[in-house]
Amino acid sequence: MACPGCASLADGLSGTVVHLNDRDLTLICMSQAPLEKLVAYKARRGWTVPWVSAYGSDFLFDYGYAFPKEEMSSVVREEFDMGQLLREAPQWLRDYREQVGAPDLESAVSVSAGWSVFAMQDGAVHNTYRVYPHSRLVTPLFSGLLGLLPTE
Repeated sequence: MACPGCASLADGLSGTVVHLNDRDLTLICMSQAPLEKLVAYKARRGWTVPWVSAYGSDFLFDYGYAFPKEEMSSVVREEFDMGQLLREAPQWLRDYREQVGAPDLESAVSVSAGWSVFAMQDGAVHNTYRVYPHSRLVTPLFSGLLGLLPTE
């Protein structure tokens, strides 16, 4: 099952790509699911953003967007303490675990969204910027917005 927050964010990205392309930039989305599943889901949603799969690779772990589920309670980034979030699990997080079909909270949050920016210079690709899922820039898109919505 797809992450409802990521799917919602992706719904608004298709119109962005053409504006980026006009400036010799692009946007590519990546998910951890096998490519066949991504292609089918992308078609159902009507997304036009280029999409790739990280399935079977270490990319998400290498770039800090995924952690082994056993390590989730010790992840701390900026002002965000994953252990505290798991211990005090708000309703939106418990709902999210059910929506994505994860067996437990640690599995549900072991892979999460973020942004990476890459630039090519002299034929080499460089990672120039990263925003992690629970940074001040991304959190409002997910938990901040969800916290404002009625639960019933």
